[in-house]
Amino acid sequence: MKIGLQLYTVRDPLEKDLLGGLDKIAAIGFKNMELAGLYGKSAAEIKKAFDDRGLKAVSTHVGIDACEKHFDQTLEDAKTFGYNTVIVPWIDIKAYPGGWPEFAARLNDIGAKFAEHGITFGYHNHDFEFAPVGDTYGFELLWQHTNPKLVHAELDLAWITKPGHSAVDWINRLNGQVVLCHFKDIDAEGNLADVGKGRIDWAPVIQAAKDANVQYAIIEHDNPGDAFASIEASHKHLVSLGLTD
Repeated sequence: MKIGLQLYTVRDPLEKDLLGGLDKIAAIGFKNMELAGLYGKSAAEIKKAFDDRGLKAVSTHVGIDACEKHFDQTLEDAKTFGYNTVIVPWIDIKAYPGGWPEFAARLNDIGAKFAEHGITFGYHNHDFEFAPVGDTYGFELLWQHTNPKLVHAELDLAWITKPGHSAVDWINRLNGQVVLCHFKDIDAEGNLADVGKGRIDWAPVIQAAKDANVQYAIIEHDNPGDAFASIEASHKHLVSLGLTD
């Protein structure tokens, strides 16, 4: 399992100075990028900027509407960058008015289209999926109704931990479906934190992820104070635990 970076974490500085920001990311030691938009550039332009700095895109976040309504463009971008994993990062409540089983069927349909082109399709959670639904909760229902060959998981470990669930448990339960994990921490007050500065015990999480053949430990912080200081601190902690770029 390699270290990666979700570029959403550094979205503000990249919007202001894309190339300078990528220089800083490379200088920290990152190599593996997860995209979250193209900053008004073409995929080819971003790919060249990555290549020039020894960076590569390994996955992307794309809204569910883009997956359905702009599938061809999403597929073309994947070919340009050379990644084979597309993740839906978030959904509005309007996306599942018929409930989680219906939404799971929607994901199955999208996953089937990507699978025809050798692309792994997945879903990234927040914490709202853990809200009660009858005697269970949405995240449970979602994975009960997805096809494990068509829909994979990018588990956000902080958002799993916040409502009181176990990151290790979900990695183990979805073993074989988890292709990526978002590594971010959460403190005692429920605030997002840099990896190693919260309450998650990372050693067993890393072992479970390795056992489940998770490909990348992708560092993310939704709202960091100093974005580059945040990713450097998280990167340093994961390296101290034996992970590499």
